[in-house]
Amino acid sequence: FKGRKGSGLPGGRDGYLDAALRAPGPDFEKYRLTYATWGPALYDPDARPDARTRRLAAEYGPAAEHAGVALARASRILPLLTTAHLPSAANNLFWAEMYVNMPIAEPSPPAPPYDWDSPAPRRFGTVSPLDPQIFSTAEEFAGELLANRVSGKYSPAEVARWLETLATEAETSLSRARAVADRNAAAFRRMDIDTRVQLGLGRFFAWKLRAASLYALFARTGNAEFRAAALQAYRQARTEYARVAEITAGVYVKDMTYGPDWYQRGHWSDRLAAIDRDIAAVERGETAGITARERAAASANAVTAAAVVSVPAARVAELIRRVLGPPARPTADAAHTPPVSLARGQPVELELRLGNARERAPAVTLHYRRLTQAERWVAMQMNLTAARHRATVSAAYTDSPYPLEYYFEIVEPSGQAWQYPGLGEELAGQPYFVVRQDRTRS
Repeated sequence: FKGRKGSGLPGGRDGYLDAALRAPGPDFEKYRLTYATWGPALYDPDARPDARTRRLAAEYGPAAEHAGVALARASRILPLLTTAHLPSAANNLFWAEMYVNMPIAEPSPPAPPYDWDSPAPRRFGTVSPLDPQIFSTAEEFAGELLANRVSGKYSPAEVARWLETLATEAETSLSRARAVADRNAAAFRRMDIDTRVQLGLGRFFAWKLRAASLYALFARTGNAEFRAAALQAYRQARTEYARVAEITAGVYVKDMTYGPDWYQRGHWSDRLAAIDRDIAAVERGETAGITARERAAASANAVTAAAVVSVPAARVAELIRRVLGPPARPTADAAHTPPVSLARGQPVELELRLGNARERAPAVTLHYRRLTQAERWVAMQMNLTAARHRATVSAAYTDSPYPLEYYFEIVEPSGQAWQYPGLGEELAGQPYFVVRQDRTRS
């Protein structure tokens, strides 16, 4: 998009202010490694990594191995964010790399770009995940914590921890690469700067997700300890974003542009003023009088008290810990064999087996729907028989042209909850089972 819609600047479309960092050819050359990695993997997941390793060696010499790991970890940060928190599905409105701050507490309706397809009320804590069945919003998470019925969804606190882990792993590998690299080489400098920007953004969003969750607890309880914790987290987020602005100063032009509107152009340093305004609003405690209607709009699982929710002092500290350091999920000791296929208009029997002896059996809910986004999910409590959880999807439900997708939500007797199959340790698993129709049986 650079330079389009009448937003071109004198001197061409290259975003680098530091001419020494410009690619030797057109600026898309900077991304050749991305294309060489991404392209083969799209059509052959088992493709040999020769193109990637050759390119890494050519660009970064003895630092190639560590640079590759740094890039691999850093490049997961924004895809994870946009899966778990997507203010707009339009890439000319939500610019994650040069984020326009969406308020946590500022009472005035946010200006564009978030006045179009973000759910109301338009605050950071109400932003929908790309997959709201798998991830929860900050508002939803706060409601679950106060109701003491945390679901199996991945919470903003868990996403924050993942973002921070990816940032730390990228930083560790980048430090190792810098120790052996030619740090004056343009290719290495480009990678070094952009990797530090990515990990800085990861840490910024990690702390902002925590701040939004803590502030949502404050908005429902009026407890000043939640507000103080939210303020501390938000200030840490601001520190991380300011560091990104510092890294990019003198590197990129002051007016990066891909469109005429103010949110489609500018520099990281331009975004700090809006963050500061919202931090001041958090400090003042605005939105503490959040209405019941707003709560309902924020989340179906939100606490539905007309006034504030009273929380004992000991539990306040516990909930703050749950946001800042969420407990690890139980081990996925589950086994399930999906049906090979389904016949239209015939029932589907599903069974889940859980290992590890427990004094009390977990509660298991089957979540399923026809594979069409026009329909909502259905939840069904599974029956426990002979150490196996069983459920049947009715013949009437399968009487459609669509495949069936489903997953299991397990709530342990301790109250901890998780999903199966889930995303896996690398966050790259398919979180649903899918059964397609056998056309010969329909």
